[in-house]
Amino acid sequence: MLSNWTTYSIFVIEKRTLVFYEDYFKEFYSWLEIKVQTKVLWTLKLIAELERIPETYLKHLTNTRGLYEIDKLIMKKKNLTALADFINQEIGPRGSKKREKFEKGYESFKLGALIHEARQKKGLTQEQVAALSGTNKSYISKLEKDLKDVRFSTLQRIVREGLGGKLEVSIIF
Repeated sequence: MLSNWTTYSIFVIEKRTLVFYEDYFKEFYSWLEIKVQTKVLWTLKLIAELERIPETYLKHLTNTRGLYEIDKLIMKKKNLTALADFINQEIGPRGSKKREKFEKGYESFKLGALIHEARQKKGLTQEQVAALSGTNKSYISKLEKDLKDVRFSTLQRIVREGLGGKLEVSIIF
């Protein structure tokens, strides 16, 4: 077990507001397959919520004319759409079945991204995390890529024993 304890939280408050200029992003978004649209929105939500943007996701932002991180006061300018508003328009309002499915998927996606980021910060390979936590590389890989559901006890073991961290869970209403 690693002695340096770090805390990783599943729930994060939005750190930045992403907005889109005119309809460049909407046009780009409309050309994508539904599954890809979902991954793009999840990635953008992750960027909005995390303190430090994982380098893994920066490649998704290249050549996306019209995507900016700006101060909320500037949002009143004409032709700007906040990511939250875009998600409401495209996915639906909170409480709708489509939105609940989207948010549930996003939480799994975010968990994988957080584990990946924590592992990289610690300088560990998937094999090392797997060995320390009593699982296998394939399981860690699938978890990081949002291809596998995880039991809570297994998640605790991966964070505590594999990453040397502490898992904090919040219930938000």
